[in-house]
Formats: sequence, C-alpha cells, structure tokens
Amino acid sequence: MGRILFVHIPRTGGSTVEKLMRRRLPGSFSSSYAEGAFAGKGPRWLGQYDYYVGHNFYFSRALLDPAFVFTFVREPLDRLYSLWAFLNEQKSERAAEYEGFMDCVRRNPHFSNHQTRFLGARYELGGAKERVLAGEMTRRELRRQIGVLRRAPVGRVDLEAAQSALWEMDFLGIFEDFENSVVSLFEMWGVTIDGPLPRERVSAGWSRDLVHLSDSERAEVEERNAVDIEVYGLALRRYEEQQLRLTAERAERRRGWWRRSGNPKQADGRP
Repeated sequence: MGRILFVHIPRTGGSTVEKLMRRRLPGSFSSSYAEGAFAGKGPRWLGQYDYYVGHNFYFSRALLDPAFVFTFVREPLDRLYSLWAFLNEQKSERAAEYEGFMDCVRRNPHFSNHQTRFLGARYELGGAKERVLAGEMTRRELRRQIGVLRRAPVGRVDLEAAQSALWEMDFLGIFEDFENSVVSLFEMWGVTIDGPLPRERVSAGWSRDLVHLSDSERAEVEERNAVDIEVYGLALRRYEEQQLRLTAERAERRRGWWRRSGNPKQADGRP
C-alpha cells in the first residue's frame, strides 16, 4: 500500500477515521503530528512509519513523497460551531478566554479559514524543507515557524494553493457524507467496513444551538470565512467527481468478476 499521510483538519471526523485506521490497517503509526515529529530526524527516520496521522498540513506531502494523501473537509460554519462546542466541552479554560463565540471569531485569527490553512499553507519557510530532510531543524524551531503559518492571514494565494491540493489528493472525504466517504476510502485500501462507525470526539447535538447569531453577526462570520466557504464549494465538486469515478470503477470490477466466473449473464443481469 505504501505510506499514507492523513491531513487531519480538526472537527472533520478525523479522530474516527484515525481510530478505524489503527484498528483495520497493519503497520506502524507516527506518534505525533508529522511536521513536528519530522524535525531533527532526517530522511531515514521519515521512512520508518507506514501511516502519518495528526493535524498535519498538506505540505507534509513534500517530505513524504511518494505517499497516499487524503483529507476530510466540512461545511465551514458548521465546523466552527462544532469547534466552539468542543472547546466548551473539552477545553473550557480556552473557551473562557473569550466572551462567547463571536469574541473568539474576532480575536482569534487561527479560528477562521482553518481548512484553507491546512490545505493551502505554503512550505517555504526559508528553506525549511531542505533543513528538515537533512535533520538540521529542531522540533521547537519548526513548530514555531508552523505556528506563524497557523496565524497568518489567508488570501488569494492560499485559496489557489488549497484548490490545487484538493485536486492532487488521492482521496477527499466530506463530513456531510461521512459514512459513504469512510467506506469509499477503506475500499480503496481493500478493507471492508461493516457495522456502525466508532464515532470519536463527537460534540453534543446542540453545537448549533450553542451559538445564537444575529443576521449581521452571521454575515460577519461568513465574511471572515469567505475563503473557506469558497474552498468548500470546490471540495464538493471534487468529491462528486471522485465518487462518480469510484462508482464506475466498482461497476467495472463487478463486470470483470462476472466475466471471470463464466456466468452467461451480463453484470446488469441481462442474458
């Protein structure tokens, strides 16, 4: 199967996907976020794992090439509501730093356009890639520079880079079609998923109810996340194309099985 890199964007169902991977796939998993774990190690260390999981940026692909790379994305405002609910449930001390959802959105640039950051952040960083591969960059230094990317404003260049990443992905999952996405992903790895998914870190159903926005506040949130909203629209189109292709591939495999079995009927049941 080769190496697999999971670009795990927070609050997109990634903990469930990672748990399923650990249950169903043989091999070794990285114990930390790929970018931070890479620092100070060099190329020999990079080859010791089969799966690189955690909240990795897409540019980790450059460090692991070749690798099977995938991600899941989510409708941006729904993801924000879920993140706010998660902070209140699991990290209340962080939520207490803000006077409600809107204060967090306004004061925390890391909160908005988060999916575009993970997909479109550029791994330039003054030659950091070469230094990481040579084992010359410390973990602390690399994580500090990645922190700059997490906080930097998101613009048109990031949107274009995120669009390229979506089309380069070996697989793209959509949170709003989560079960079908997971089944399709594991099917590509030759693994059948039966039964209910072991959902992890699911915020309570009141994620949206926790956030009461006026029309003007909602418009402000949408404006602050305009790039993510555009990226999500691109992702939906990419996902639809992907699913059509996978459906056609399934049909072709079924036809091949019928031909190999010597059954006189066609795959569609006709004589």
